[in-house]
Amino acid sequence: MQPSAVSALRPHFEFPLKGEQVATRLLIGSALLLASFVVPILPALFVVGYGVQVMRRAAAGDAPRMHAWQDWGGLLSDGFRGWVISLVFFLPGVIVFLGGYGIYFVSFLSASGLSGNESNAAVMLPLLIGMGSMFAGFGLGTLLFVLASVLFPAALAHYAAENRFAAAFHFRRWWRAVRANPLGWLIAWLIVVGLFSVVYLVALTAYFTIFLICLLPFLLLPLYFYIMLVGASLFGDVYREGRGRAAAPAS
Repeated sequence: MQPSAVSALRPHFEFPLKGEQVATRLLIGSALLLASFVVPILPALFVVGYGVQVMRRAAAGDAPRMHAWQDWGGLLSDGFRGWVISLVFFLPGVIVFLGGYGIYFVSFLSASGLSGNESNAAVMLPLLIGMGSMFAGFGLGTLLFVLASVLFPAALAHYAAENRFAAAFHFRRWWRAVRANPLGWLIAWLIVVGLFSVVYLVALTAYFTIFLICLLPFLLLPLYFYIMLVGASLFGDVYREGRGRAAAPAS
């Protein structure tokens, strides 16, 4: 990568770690994620809302920074809307996954319930159908998840910029921003995926020691929050650049 490109990316990686009261603000986000294990969903919605507001500021062209935890009603509203938008994009993959495994489970029960007088073909056919459905569900579900992970940030950035829930589903409008800056979107996506891969390796390594397993939630949650902040800032900035290019008159 060129030095100028590295310099442009550096603020997105540094802002969660530099500035006034960043440690406290990072700790609050991590604590809310930890609290979501006790009170399902609700605390995490505030964290999602915080990420949406980081993305909104980046889409407006503001320098990335850790803003104060305030306007909790606004955080909850943004978080809930962001969660619903993610649900719309990722739910098809979940349905396909569960559908494939569900058909496999039913077919296994059907084969197990057949009497010993049944032919081998009658026993094997449900099992083959179930296995085929499970592998098809896994393959198609994975494809849908990857596709959703590519499209969802653009939809969320458009919602954050417009501050209207319906804006996330104005496909043609936010697709113009993606099409105007495809390399930027690809780089941002690869960075976020790469960071999550590193966290996965950290978690995998922790499973080999009892001490690290006990500390795993306290290690992973700050990392997840950090990656969310970096991704929100990156995608918001890439959206701003793509939207500007799409709006520029053709030369």
